[in-house]
Amino acid sequence: MSQEVELNKEANKLRRNFLHLSFDGTGFSGWQRQVNSDHCIQTVIEENLTKILKEKIYTTGCGRTDAGVHASQFYLHFDYNIMDIEDLKTKLNYSLPDQITIHEIIPVHENAHARFDAREREYTFYLHFERDPFISRFSSYYPIAIIDFDIMNQACELLLKTKDFVSFCKTPQRMNHTLCEILSISLELSENKRQLIFKIRANRFLKSMVRIIMHELLELGQKKSTLESFKELIEGKRTKQIDKIAYPQGLFLSNVKYDYL
Repeated sequence: MSQEVELNKEANKLRRNFLHLSFDGTGFSGWQRQVNSDHCIQTVIEENLTKILKEKIYTTGCGRTDAGVHASQFYLHFDYNIMDIEDLKTKLNYSLPDQITIHEIIPVHENAHARFDAREREYTFYLHFERDPFISRFSSYYPIAIIDFDIMNQACELLLKTKDFVSFCKTPQRMNHTLCEILSISLELSENKRQLIFKIRANRFLKSMVRIIMHELLELGQKKSTLESFKELIEGKRTKQIDKIAYPQGLFLSNVKYDYL
């Protein structure tokens, strides 16, 4: 085979790329492509990549987000031999809706995987207790007058020691296992004391896990449940079906880490 043919084959070879983005999930049906909705983040990005590159493009995200949940940091991967990375980034940002921003396109090795290679993820949850139209899009409003932060922090300490989160998963029957390692967890007030900020970092998360934990912490802080009942949840002794979880507006996927990025 001639050197020219070899060079042409190499030039046309598909290459794996990571796309670093952030999005406002308001009005979207979540990240994951769905049969009954075309207003998903993944679908919108794939359609725009396909239009620009004139080739059907499929993407794989670093995780799934519920409807209305945001991401201040998100990664996906797709395969294409990009000739001009900055040009593609510019065209994508021009064509995508304002709720989605592309920060970087990063060439990676051919076996890199946006979902399976992520060694840890962090979620940040913003909540406020007084009505405020200027933050309501990105913070969940709970009209709570008095809340016990101390007991909520005690529950957070218990979560740090927990391994099995079966009671904090919306669909445990669909999971191979419900084991997670919480790497850090915190609950604090913002500098202006107007928002409660909950952060949780782990090696993996289950379906709606963060929103379920947040709901249970709020129940605990309002004295609607006890630390003892929270311990029973940790022990996998949930007796009722999960029918209430925290609102999505204030939840952000805020950090995703890879060994090679």
